[in-house]
Amino acid sequence: MNVRDVSRLLFVFALTLTCFAHAVLAPLSQESLDLQSTHMLTGYVYRVTDHEVDVFGGKDSFYAATMIVHDSEKGGFVQNNIVKFTFKRVKTRVSGWAGPTGQSVVIKPHKTVRVWLNQDEHGNLSLLEPNGWQYADYASKP
Repeated sequence: MNVRDVSRLLFVFALTLTCFAHAVLAPLSQESLDLQSTHMLTGYVYRVTDHEVDVFGGKDSFYAATMIVHDSEKGGFVQNNIVKFTFKRVKTRVSGWAGPTGQSVVIKPHKTVRVWLNQDEHGNLSLLEPNGWQYADYASKP
């Protein structure tokens, strides 16, 4: 291999890395959301709190939402149950970082939403990523 071949190879490699450096998770399909979730709920989110956490290479925003259940399509909740769940979103990362970014859009309080949640072994609920929720009442969308 001569110097010209090595230079071309390095250029193609650098170009490939640049393309992948800005990659994020593709949204889950409706079928994937339904299959992967342990709970599918519709309800009114009346509180959302957040805090920042330093992580390797940047910061993440962690959120906790509290919702009054209107309807449960999957899981053990019923109307008027109060449900708390968490989600995250990448706030900052070093240049060139690639990986999951958490939720594509952050839930705002005082909105009626449909959520797809996972329950861990400790009973904690979290949104599926990257699109584990949608507005249930499009009139309430900002």
